[in-house]
Amino acid sequence: MAGLSAAYLLHKASVPCDVYEMDSVPGGLARSFEWHGFHCDLAPHRLFTTDKEVFRELSALVPLRELKRRSGIHIKGRWIQDPVNAVEMLLKFFPSRSFAMMRDYLFRKRYPEDSFQAMVLNQFGHTLNNMFFKPYSEKLFGIPASEISPVWGRKKIRVGGLKDLVARKTRLYFRRFHYPLNNGYGAIADALYRPIKDRVHLGHELVDFRRRPEGGYSCTFRHLRHTIHENYDFIISTLPLPFFARFLGLDLGFKFRSAKLAYLLVNQKRVSENHWFYFADADFIINRVA
Repeated sequence: MAGLSAAYLLHKASVPCDVYEMDSVPGGLARSFEWHGFHCDLAPHRLFTTDKEVFRELSALVPLRELKRRSGIHIKGRWIQDPVNAVEMLLKFFPSRSFAMMRDYLFRKRYPEDSFQAMVLNQFGHTLNNMFFKPYSEKLFGIPASEISPVWGRKKIRVGGLKDLVARKTRLYFRRFHYPLNNGYGAIADALYRPIKDRVHLGHELVDFRRRPEGGYSCTFRHLRHTIHENYDFIISTLPLPFFARFLGLDLGFKFRSAKLAYLLVNQKRVSENHWFYFADADFIINRVA
């Protein structure tokens, strides 16, 4: 989506550019595909923006409909609203864990905020960390919560403290979102692709790039069994950072963890009122159902 958007806007400004996509179809993780008569997203997406200019651009590309956000979280055999609500948590787990939640919150220790786990402990205490934040995040990343960056937590956790759990005033508490009227989320990527498709080179893998002494960059691509060399004044990279860094001779030390998607066709009109829901417990290998 980022590469197609950049190229689309450059095209509108009459700036010539080329797009190289390793896959045989455009859109990356933001594309959709047709399966048994349904348009399925390659991964779940919900469009929410407070940027009016961005929204105008997207609305001009594809017809969008507004939907009420509906999602839930499965914790210890019980269903909780998403985003998490403090009052509901206390009621659903009363009395077994409610007193522990309140005790841990009121008398929580302060830790140097050098990890996701430390950040959660500082904000919520041990009980909520052990019930939800720790098992879910470790399942998602495949590493201990003490090794996950606090930067991710500040971006993703939908609450800033127990007060926010009740007040629900963060920007992540959006109640409505937008979604294409037809053809799934990938309709946006398709609309970006159509006016620039003559400049999009599918099935091209970047295998090398380097700065040229006279300026600009030399790029090498692999397409089928051929090697292609091209020179450019500027490069916009939307590759994952570790891959791009290797071309610069850098090792960022990041670990790669793939997302595995399973699609089920259920012979039933509807299986849930939720658009998606999360399985927080560590004994479920699934993170999210959409």
